[in-house]
Amino acid sequence: MNLTWFRENRGPAQPDSLVIKTQFNKTVTATSTLLVDVQDWIEGETYYCKVTHPDLPRSILRSISKAPGKRLAPEVYVLSPRKEERAAKDKLTLTCLAQNFFPEDISVQWLRNKALIQTDQHSTTKPHKANGPSPAFFVYSRLVVSQADWEQKNKFTCRVVHEALPGSRTLEKSVSSDLGK
Repeated sequence: MNLTWFRENRGPAQPDSLVIKTQFNKTVTATSTLLVDVQDWIEGETYYCKVTHPDLPRSILRSISKAPGKRLAPEVYVLSPRKEERAAKDKLTLTCLAQNFFPEDISVQWLRNKALIQTDQHSTTKPHKANGPSPAFFVYSRLVVSQADWEQKNKFTCRVVHEALPGSRTLEKSVSSDLGK
């Protein structure tokens, strides 16, 4: 199998990774990740993925580019653990809601005292389309922390990265036990 990426305006592109897995039914799944420049993406660059294999009658070519439409910056809210949860649990849940954004591509990160928390320590939903005529999307992200971590007044920050946000394209909202009572 051969998998190649290229850009419409700038030729070949180097993928970050290629993972090939053989499935139980002897089919093959190939996953390739291409990191793209934010400015190229915003300017509308089109990226192509081409797959060739001797068992395919012809090559498969797919493209991806920024979705058309008005850009909507997300509104971001961070929710502290509920009082009942703080009173009864060893583990507490912090929730981040990012809503009313378009397009659906978004990144949610968590920080503890300005240090990035690894992605395997929190979970974020896929973008969901909001109800109504608007093209907007929303996501929830959930971070579980220990009661001790919370009570030590650590500052937890939800960082959202989205192309419609101004400047650095990031928005941060924070919460801690001394802010969230």
